[in-house]
Amino acid sequence: MLKRLTPTALFAGLMLCLWIFPATAQPRKDKTPACTAPEARQFDFWIGEWNVQNWQRNPQLPNDATWYDTGVATNRVYAILDGCAIVEHWMGRLSYATVHGFSVRAYDPEKDQWVLVLYWPQANGGVFGTLEGIFQHGRGEFFNTYTNAQGQQVENRYSFSDISPDGFRWDAATSTDSRITWKPGWIMEFTRRDSLLDLPLFNGPTLSYDWCTDPKARTFDPFAGEWTGTQGEAAVTVKAYPILNGCAMIDFTEIEAEPRPYKRFRVRAYDANREIWVQYAIDNQNPVFERAEGVFIEGSVSLLTQAEEGKPIIRESWLPSSREAVLWKRESSTDGGATWTTISEAELTKVKL
Repeated sequence: MLKRLTPTALFAGLMLCLWIFPATAQPRKDKTPACTAPEARQFDFWIGEWNVQNWQRNPQLPNDATWYDTGVATNRVYAILDGCAIVEHWMGRLSYATVHGFSVRAYDPEKDQWVLVLYWPQANGGVFGTLEGIFQHGRGEFFNTYTNAQGQQVENRYSFSDISPDGFRWDAATSTDSRITWKPGWIMEFTRRDSLLDLPLFNGPTLSYDWCTDPKARTFDPFAGEWTGTQGEAAVTVKAYPILNGCAMIDFTEIEAEPRPYKRFRVRAYDANREIWVQYAIDNQNPVFERAEGVFIEGSVSLLTQAEEGKPIIRESWLPSSREAVLWKRESSTDGGATWTTISEAELTKVKL
């Protein structure tokens, strides 16, 4: 059983927190930069701020055409990593509940399709979901599969259609017969609005404790803010923001390099059902998502990338020397984690909350 942290033990619980940098560079199959290929810019239409009208089908009624208005939302979407990925923040009302949502998506040149990472928590937390798909004939379709409570295999589909400069339609549908028929369940109608927000997120950088109040879900709270330092002779900046009422944390890292800075984005959240931390990371050199997981062990957290065959496991550690200073350390293991070799390290200081 994992150890429960009290509020006073939160900072101590950060004595081994991991922020994932790239394990190894992945060679590209062609000379076209991934983030400038036409396929990699197919979601650029979404960048901006939107009003969202929600419609959902009543699952208790047999007529699939029976839809009802479930409320309005505000949506903000922006490009990150020099255009290599698209981030979404969603906030609104569905029936009588306030809902917050987050997603990040990027075109994966190795899979030749888009990968979507989503996190829509409830008040007690949530889990990440992923979908994959492509755009064809002006319509984007993205899929994943899950098993429902009755043991059926369910195909899930998210679609983007009717795309214009000032609006588009999103809908969700499911299939239990191998995509022969689809049952729609949710429609969003997006209308572009004037820009009203100054920050790249809805509910940060101020920490909120309305949701996800379990201390184990707030382990990364002390890292909210801006950090600067050096890695060798290169300048390093990390900006970390809580999102989704404190249920998740995103951060933007930039390292001085030639011919252009190295940039990395991460989103992490605590999975209360599995009692682990889960993180997705992506960078501007190889826009392929990396998933890492970690657990509390004697007041510390370890997030490890799952190594591909023949490649090392990468571990990243933040070792606090005070509330405003940490030593970042990158290590690798080629023997399944039995021994670790230091690759690099950097000293970082918090300069802004």
